[in-house]
Amino acid sequence: MKSIFKKSNCILCNIMSGFEFIRRIDKSRDFKLYLSRVVLRYVVENIDDFNPPRANVEIHEMLKRESGIEDPFIKDKNEQIAFSSKIISYLKIDPYNTSTQNLKHLLALAAYGNGLDPLVLGYDLNYEVLEVEAKNLRITLNDADKFINALESNRYKRILYLLDNVGEAMFDLLLSKNLEARGIDVLFAVKPPHETDVTINDFNRIGGDLNHVLKLKKYPLFTSYNTLPDVDLIISKGLLNFEDYILNMNSFKKDVLVILKAKCNVIADYFRIPVGSYIVKLYIKTREEA
Repeated sequence: MKSIFKKSNCILCNIMSGFEFIRRIDKSRDFKLYLSRVVLRYVVENIDDFNPPRANVEIHEMLKRESGIEDPFIKDKNEQIAFSSKIISYLKIDPYNTSTQNLKHLLALAAYGNGLDPLVLGYDLNYEVLEVEAKNLRITLNDADKFINALESNRYKRILYLLDNVGEAMFDLLLSKNLEARGIDVLFAVKPPHETDVTINDFNRIGGDLNHVLKLKKYPLFTSYNTLPDVDLIISKGLLNFEDYILNMNSFKKDVLVILKAKCNVIADYFRIPVGSYIVKLYIKTREEA
């Protein structure tokens, strides 16, 4: 496994995520203590070869199975949707404006949306701070020009968009409308309930087109057994998808546009940028590699 994830922070972050699931459910103290031991036992049993994206998924699957509760993060999701609706209304965005400047702004907003994450160790989801940031977005690691050049060379006709948090996905929908206005077919990947990520029901609730959805049976995608549709590019949102891609990038033969916020020092150190920076990073495979 790459050394990027051989840090105690990744283990602690997964424990915290599991404990946040437990904190949100309406169960007895004794049962919550039992679930806490389930999480800790998993970590101890897997600590020698700890795989953060796999651990995150497996811990939440165990907790759902043991508790009988599929989605304890509904309140968090509602808060995200309310906040994103407010920001989108304030910015008065026209997603169908196909100017280069507007596309760059929509890419920046897609990265900005990844800040809507309550489950990263050491990251403070502060809506007041995010509201200020929305008025003057800066992308620290920015491959927007590289991506736009690839678009204009007709490299991408069909895109698979891996969605992340539900409030974040509202900004992703704006970006997708702009891409569709350019004649690109966009297919969205949604998953079963996981943290505050978009499910098929959430996607419908925020105005997504259910005719353009791929329901992932396994997650995350880069190591799952999903049959990958015939696409030219994958837009990968968020930390877990990025972690999974980095661990499998040498065997993955598609272009990938990574859009996220460096919410922890592991990701910030990997890219050599400050914590809190926004990232739009394009990984291009040569035609020989693909």
